Amino acid sequence: DRQAIIPASTVKIITTATALQLLGPTYRTYTTVGYTGTIDETGNLHGNLVIRGGGDPSLASAYGSRPADDFINQVVSSIKSHHIQSVEGGIVVDNSLFDGHAVSPKWMVEDIIWDYGTGCHAFSYKDNRIDIDLRYNGKEYNITGIQPAGRFLVETDLVKGEEEDITVGHNGNRYTVVGTIPKRKNRCRLSLSIDRPDALFVQELTDRLRLSGINIGGENLPGDSPVETTLLRYPSDSLAYWIRSLNIRSDNLYAESLLRHLALPFQKTGSAKDGIARIRQYWQPLGADSLELFLYDGSGLARNNKISARYLARVLGKTAQNTSI
Repeated sequence: DRQAIIPASTVKIITTATALQLLGPTYRTYTTVGYTGTIDETGNLHGNLVIRGGGDPSLASAYGSRPADDFINQVVSSIKSHHIQSVEGGIVVDNSLFDGHAVSPKWMVEDIIWDYGTGCHAFSYKDNRIDIDLRYNGKEYNITGIQPAGRFLVETDLVKGEEEDITVGHNGNRYTVVGTIPKRKNRCRLSLSIDRPDALFVQELTDRLRLSGINIGGENLPGDSPVETTLLRYPSDSLAYWIRSLNIRSDNLYAESLLRHLALPFQKTGSAKDGIARIRQYWQPLGADSLELFLYDGSGLARNNKISARYLARVLGKTAQNTSI
């Protein structure tokens, strides 16, 4: 029982159990929206809009407790309520809360193009993924829908075959998808990762504001530590909600975000490396021997992860004894 073996997604049990102990089930983080500069009498903002990512994987998520458009609706409402009629600068998204690699260097290349291998950013948005719906027309598969709509260019050359064998090419907002889909499937959905969720949000917010008559200049104005005025502090779902959702669905993005949050009570930024260090430090005094833990992520996608059955059992046992959870 002390032999360390590849744990796959059971790693999520350790990540979430540690989070319950260190952060508590009511823990939340906040995405902050504000602006730099000043607003003149005509409603022109001489500055930038600034969005500071709080490491919230549930932001506009299909699996969150609120509608996916709730966040952007509140951003637009807060800008209107401050009588901003135009923005001279641009929209700046701050991803600095998380440092280190967004995509684990231990993950396999063929995994990271799919939604389950998407990168973990301080500002995540719409699960950092694109969904492509396909339908067979008797010869090949035609695209019947792309979500988010109007943001990505997708070219496909997909036909029926004996088994699924798909190759995806990716360059920015352009995707090429070729290969075969099993014969039994006349309809199919492919869920792929996007590497710049912040850019997707900037596009969507710019369009929404322009529809409201608020023009964005587009060029970020320079400034050395300018004073920032807060417009909105948008709370995440609770940690308890994150954990229930990610363990039921085995969601890698939620788990990776949670891993980085483990470091934040102790330092200003969080990384996978620091989160793993907190896991080791917390459980070692409770009888879970770190010599039986070889961890490289919080989700279990890394093939290099190895954990003993004894270590996992000790974590489960100690967590069950904590009647406050």
